Amino acid sequence: MKGVITAAGLGTRSGLNGRIRKELLPIYLKLGGDIVLRPILDAVYSRMVDHGVNDIAIILNPADEITHAYIRANLPDATILHQERQRGFGDAVLQAREFIDGNDFLLNAGDGIILNDTAYSTGLEIHKKTGSSVLFLMRVEDPKRYGVAEVMQQDGYMVVKSVEEKPSKPKSNLALCATYIFNSEILGRIDHSIQANIELTPAIDALTFAGRTVFAVEVQRDEWISVGHAVDYSASLARTLDMAKRSR
Repeated sequence: MKGVITAAGLGTRSGLNGRIRKELLPIYLKLGGDIVLRPILDAVYSRMVDHGVNDIAIILNPADEITHAYIRANLPDATILHQERQRGFGDAVLQAREFIDGNDFLLNAGDGIILNDTAYSTGLEIHKKTGSSVLFLMRVEDPKRYGVAEVMQQDGYMVVKSVEEKPSKPKSNLALCATYIFNSEILGRIDHSIQANIELTPAIDALTFAGRTVFAVEVQRDEWISVGHAVDYSASLARTLDMAKRSR
């Protein structure tokens, strides 16, 4: 399995105004028995490595010199790829097509992370057992702001029936965390999009429509953090500090 981290967005809601990328905002981690601060991009990368995913590509804006320098200095084994035009999350994933090269892959946006390692491991175990795609979901108060999944129970698993991006009439309150496990088939579904801004959710929905089984793992709302919104960043710091204090 390969890893893909998307970090090419402009981060217009982060309050950084392009000075640095939101993926370089630090969160608290427990490393070697010490509580430390590391960029969230670093935390996402390290989580993949900890779970045996060592061949990892990071998608960047080609003009992002600061993140390029950080990766070269601190994550030298990462493959750097570029999204030349800002055409959405789905388009960013497509930039890794040659890197993925027909393999299954673990996908994570570079500005968010699941704090619950058990949920993360559960998703990987489901994929290993079934070979199917796995989404991570959280219950939210305002699902209209998110990609939303409609699910059902099947043989003791949560299975996705449909996925919709920012629906006006959500079919559930289960929103997508920006962490996914896919096989390379998803790339063909993304590539068929004719939209100017290419999202990932229609491609996932196309998988379910084609009869592919897509599993889901629920994550508690406070176990997913994102640094993409300036006003929420202090809460993300507080949660990661609490998690680091409780870690062994």
